[in-house]
Amino acid sequence: MEPPGGTPDSEDLGRAARRALWVGGLSLGLLVLAAVTLVRALGDPDDLIRLRREADPVLLVGSIVPLFGGIVFMAFRWRELLPGRERIPPWGLVGICAAGQLLNVALPGPVGEFIAAAMVRRRYGIPGTMAFAAAIHSRFVGVTTAAVLSLGIWLVVPIPMDETTRRLMLGAVIFVAASGLGLAVFAAWPQAFTWLSERTLGRGSTWRLGFLARVLARSHELGMRLTQALADLGRSFGWPHVRAAGWALVGLLSVTLGTVGASHALGHPGDPAAMAFAHASLTAGAIVLFALPVGQLGWDAAFAALLATVVALPLEHALAIAILVRLAQFLIMLGGAVVLLGEVRHLGRPSPDAAQARDG
Repeated sequence: MEPPGGTPDSEDLGRAARRALWVGGLSLGLLVLAAVTLVRALGDPDDLIRLRREADPVLLVGSIVPLFGGIVFMAFRWRELLPGRERIPPWGLVGICAAGQLLNVALPGPVGEFIAAAMVRRRYGIPGTMAFAAAIHSRFVGVTTAAVLSLGIWLVVPIPMDETTRRLMLGAVIFVAASGLGLAVFAAWPQAFTWLSERTLGRGSTWRLGFLARVLARSHELGMRLTQALADLGRSFGWPHVRAAGWALVGLLSVTLGTVGASHALGHPGDPAAMAFAHASLTAGAIVLFALPVGQLGWDAAFAALLATVVALPLEHALAIAILVRLAQFLIMLGGAVVLLGEVRHLGRPSPDAAQARDG
């Protein structure tokens, strides 16, 4: 299985990793700068001094640990849907997921998932198309679980907020719930993609367009194989998907625990249910960014806004927690870069046949 345009070589992957780390570091720096500027412009500049003085640094650093649960349980969730998962070490997938997340920052579309699936194929012998289809199913399971959780909290827990915010959040809850259910239907019955691909890529591949026709034909073939893999996983819907949903829920709760701990460390504890609702609704709504490079600053702004409105945290506290979450994401990217470096070294070694031909 190859991403569109072919599998990147070692130089391409190394360049993408460097670019992603640069973008991630720049985004973190810009977020800190924007947060300080915003607090000074809209609030009391002394709030920053007071926040720094009253924060518990030990608890604040400790709250980063549960934030890593997002990537850890994402890997566990993916593993549940992979064929032959019994021979795949769950912790081995964590680094691969981190590498995929890193590449999604630097490359357009779901290329990170393609490369991660290729790494699973190389390491564990799982067919690449099936690994990628399982990654897509895993994404859908994660979004659907987040949508159901946000809807459940909205219906059961009386989260205090003003009427304007409540009307806006009601629309958001309806959107994320509909998105989650729609993705669940597509994951189980992806035949609509077959119909669409046959009438676009399939027809275009028959035209006399030279190189473009070959690209369209190859993309159509890949789409058909992917659709078949999705359909195979959909037909086997059952306990693997239920277990994957369980890991998705654990991941959401782990990240929520980290942000709750951070709010305590900053001296203004946030309501855990409201925190969980903010995470779940944003996770479900962020599916619109799936086909694009990660919109980090947009996600950070939306998260800080939810913490300030739904959780009712002071602005400086909401921005500080958003920075902490972004820092954890950057550390995950660093881990992904280490894993990707090992992959680059593997791709950089000539195959035995090539080495023999060169020596001969």
